[in-house]
Amino acid sequence: MTEFPYSLLNGDELRTKMNLYSAQRKAFYVVISYDLRTGYFIPESELDDTWIQFSFHSHTPEVTGHGAGFSWQIEPVTPEEYGRRFDLVQQHLHRGNSFLVNLTQPTRVRFSSGLLQLYQQARAPYKLWLNDRFIC
Repeated sequence: MTEFPYSLLNGDELRTKMNLYSAQRKAFYVVISYDLRTGYFIPESELDDTWIQFSFHSHTPEVTGHGAGFSWQIEPVTPEEYGRRFDLVQQHLHRGNSFLVNLTQPTRVRFSSGLLQLYQQARAPYKLWLNDRFIC
C-alpha cells in the first residue's frame, strides 16, 4: 500500500495553509484534533477517496445490513475514574469557571472488521474515515 498522502501538521502550520488558501480563494478541507494541536490540511484538488471519505448530513445513501458481522469489545474508563473526573467538572462549575462542559472519555473499542467497513455501515449524519487511521 502507498504511504498516506496527507501530512500531519501542527496548529501553526494548519493556520498558515488555511490563511494562504483562503486568500487565494481555493477550496480545502481540514481534519483537526479535538485539542487543536494537530491536523490534516487537504486541498480540494487532492481529495482521494482511497485515503479519505466523509459524509455530511444525509448526503450518503442509507446502507443496509447495519452492523452485520461485527463483534465488539468495549473498554470504557472505570466508574471510579469517571467519578473523579465528573467531581472535578462539578467543582469548576460551582466555582463559576465555566457554565457548560462536555465531559468526554477515552474508550478503547476493538472490533472484528476494518475501519472502512465500519464507516460504510455507520448510520450517522456526519462521519469521516481516514484510511485505517481514524473514523468518526
